[in-house]
Amino acid sequence: MSVFYQNRQLGVGELPICYNVVIAQMLGQFDSYIKVVADLKERKLAGGGEFHVDCEQQLIEQGSKQSDLWGGGVDWLSKTVEFNSMTNIKPRDNNPSQEILDPKIRKEFEILVKELFEIKD
Repeated sequence: MSVFYQNRQLGVGELPICYNVVIAQMLGQFDSYIKVVADLKERKLAGGGEFHVDCEQQLIEQGSKQSDLWGGGVDWLSKTVEFNSMTNIKPRDNNPSQEILDPKIRKEFEILVKELFEIKD
């Protein structure tokens, strides 16, 4: 499991490591798909776990609030962002689905993921 920070520092826990190494670690589980959970308020994300909850838990341990966390994934071959995760089921936040339903939150998630993974449109 790895974490990208808003200032583009990469780390596993607190240790900075090379971007390509992080991507390789994240891809290790599924070959071409990376599960991610992003903290939209703090502008960071965790990725590469077997389950989204692994990423979610890592961010919570680093001080993120669950209400700021949204999940999805990156198809590394097509460089597309996906918006489906159990993390997104938040009836209190008017999101009763695994999909991110709010267009504004969906766009914020997409922008952050593309920025931190350096995916160009």
